[in-house]
Amino acid sequence: MACAYDVVLFDLDGTLCDTGEGIRNSIRRALDEMNRPIPSDPELRRFIGPPLRDSFRDFCGMTQTEADEGVRRFRAYYNTEGWLQTRLYDGIAELLHALGDAGVRVATATSKPEDAALRILERMGILPCFQAVVGSLPDGARSLKKELIPYAMQQCGVSKGERVVMVGDTHFDAQGARQTGVDFIGALYGYGTREELVSQGAAVLAQSVAQLGRFLLP
Repeated sequence: MACAYDVVLFDLDGTLCDTGEGIRNSIRRALDEMNRPIPSDPELRRFIGPPLRDSFRDFCGMTQTEADEGVRRFRAYYNTEGWLQTRLYDGIAELLHALGDAGVRVATATSKPEDAALRILERMGILPCFQAVVGSLPDGARSLKKELIPYAMQQCGVSKGERVVMVGDTHFDAQGARQTGVDFIGALYGYGTREELVSQGAAVLAQSVAQLGRFLLP
């Protein structure tokens, strides 16, 4: 079975894995420890996908210093308990193996810290499916998709003329793909909305992992 692409880059949260419960619980813990109001569940969904420091500033009105403290407290809980509340979306493991069998190079391009991404993929049993795992750095650098995507392509040894697609569930993924000139497939089963993906030019939207597989391996 041939793939339409030579390289497939995946977001992690809301695309490969359902990480929502652990992220929401970690945000609640951080805000509670900082004596900050805790948003409703629908509001907490907005934290899943973008860089965490930006979310604390944009959604909680924190200063940069406060946002850094929020990230520290978030990670203290997430790295011990929150990450264990992750589950793999049904069908993802099978899709990754099928892509590998088709000779496709697979990588992540996630704003999640790279060490956390590695730990989650290993626990889910799918780490061997990835040629590269690319995430943000401990100091928050390399957290934007327009930075992550080119680095992931470099790690995969992409050469001129090869076909690359980014798969993600939020407008950050769609925007990053547009900014870096790669194709994009939106994962509507994740945390973003059709409206936000379309607003960034997304034209191909997968309602399910099964449909995503049909787009990638027609």
